[in-house]
Amino acid sequence: MFRKIITSLAGQLFIALLGLGIVSACTIGAGETPNHKNQLKNTQWIIKTLGGQAVTTTHLPTLHFTGNRVAGFNGCNRFSGYYMAGNDASLNLGSLVNSRIACSSPADALEQQVNEKLARSQMYAISRSDLVLMNGERKVLMTFARAQP
Repeated sequence: MFRKIITSLAGQLFIALLGLGIVSACTIGAGETPNHKNQLKNTQWIIKTLGGQAVTTTHLPTLHFTGNRVAGFNGCNRFSGYYMAGNDASLNLGSLVNSRIACSSPADALEQQVNEKLARSQMYAISRSDLVLMNGERKVLMTFARAQP
């Protein structure tokens, strides 16, 4: 019976696929560099610093990465859009769409600063508890703390 399985076309295909599965499983190393994109996926962040200054306000700006979408709160309005993160720590937030609620000071100034820094963000670094957004020269624009789920 075993000989029939091995000599049949279906049996040979099964053995070939089984071999490929074993080989591919063995090529995934434990010490590989993590994929930055997967680290951003399904995470939530709360702002800590903006332009090197601590942000202390009642309604802190946030970022939420879900799938290939980003959404958040900029201190006054909500925003959303698409993002792309590369394995080289590059980040493209694309065109973000904002709600249009009128805000008074200081929320309007915070909103403008957050929007400007998000538009300039091209790189990121992520650790266990912090997300750092940087420009193309790796100058820190904003830092965020991981939000508790």
